[in-house]
Amino acid sequence: MKKLSFDSTLQLKGFVFQFLVALDRCFEMREGESVYIETFGDVSVLGVNASTQIESKYYKRPLTDLDKNFWNTLHNWLKDDFPIEKFGSLVLLTTQKVGIESSWLNWNGKSLSERKTVLKSIKKSFDTKKRKSKDIKAHLDYIFDDKRLDRLNDVIKKLYIDNLDKDATQYYKDLQNKNKAIPGIQRARYVNALLGWVIQQKKSWVITSDDF
Repeated sequence: MKKLSFDSTLQLKGFVFQFLVALDRCFEMREGESVYIETFGDVSVLGVNASTQIESKYYKRPLTDLDKNFWNTLHNWLKDDFPIEKFGSLVLLTTQKVGIESSWLNWNGKSLSERKTVLKSIKKSFDTKKRKSKDIKAHLDYIFDDKRLDRLNDVIKKLYIDNLDKDATQYYKDLQNKNKAIPGIQRARYVNALLGWVIQQKKSWVITSDDF
């Protein structure tokens, strides 16, 4: 059956994936840490010794050089109202694969200078195109504005790409094995109950290690 133009299946899967990521980070919390949902972005972990901002993307298409998920995320992190000083790492967590010819290949192992070269190369290639995406052009013009150069350097040295090699179904199954003390037959119910509890924190969507 052909999907209708207003079909929201993928969007709903994206929301589900975001809460799976949040629950996963709750399991990994250390004493004194808290997980925030839709406060500074999709999922944030704040604590005394470490802090991470995570943007979760649930897509099947490859992560290309001009993928809107990357550039939209970078654009948002460069905004003046994003508290970059709070975070030691900025993570694009995506189910998208990176091809062997992609500019994002081995991004996490590159130096700041190498990362800047990658971004400038993509911008230069984009500028030579006759037909340009208006959205991507707006993002690139904003990101590479000279007045944001220092902030851009600060962002990209903290930026990591985490390619999750699993879909939401497998992610959900993996979460069921986080607590080995729970009998196997009860683990799905256990995770479902925790997901429900996390979602119900909507007034603030802040989960502390003590609460969890």
